[in-house]
Amino acid sequence: MSRRLEECTLIKFERSQIRIGGHGYILAKLISEKVDRVLGERRAVFYASRAEDEMEAVVKLRFQLQPMWLDEPRSYADHIEWGKRIFQDEVHALQLLQPLRETPILYDHGVLQQTDRHDYPGGVINAIAMSKMPGKPATEYGDLSDVEGCYLKSMVTHILEEIRLLGWEMDDGAADNIIYDRLTRAVSITCVAYGTDTEPTESRPITERDGLVRILGQNLWWM
Repeated sequence: MSRRLEECTLIKFERSQIRIGGHGYILAKLISEKVDRVLGERRAVFYASRAEDEMEAVVKLRFQLQPMWLDEPRSYADHIEWGKRIFQDEVHALQLLQPLRETPILYDHGVLQQTDRHDYPGGVINAIAMSKMPGKPATEYGDLSDVEGCYLKSMVTHILEEIRLLGWEMDDGAADNIIYDRLTRAVSITCVAYGTDTEPTESRPITERDGLVRILGQNLWWM
């Protein structure tokens, strides 16, 4: 099982179609599934294709869970609202970063409703369809060299700075979200949800010493 598949309850949706925005997407392969008991969400990522033209895509889904799943059920409404804001932030960031080649292109987004096949019929599904970046998570390479580690660190720092210059400053992330194509040496960051709007002239440039660079580099350029 993939290290990103903490659970696989949603594998049953492989080869099914979901409509996001104005397009249908065929869910080809479940590549990540996790439960967040703080926000009350089941999160899933699928490799997919757009039904009308078979264009490759990645579909990210956040399924609202029932209150009993939360670590603090009494704060259910507040945590659901928090999750909603994170989803909206990701949509906003993807729209803002469209000029960048190193972050995904937003194809569609929307809020869907769960059916009887889901954990919480009537609950919401926050959905995003975006471009598939070349390569695979850098964490899935078991033989990264020191040279590759230094290259990844340099490229990630560069991408974070390009993101900042477009008016979005990331403040959290995970190494799994760094995508690396060894053949072409392409590097990208696929999750930009966690951050804030910033004025580039008023914020500090990103360097390799930044804390987020270290967070993203765990098990890549440092152990």
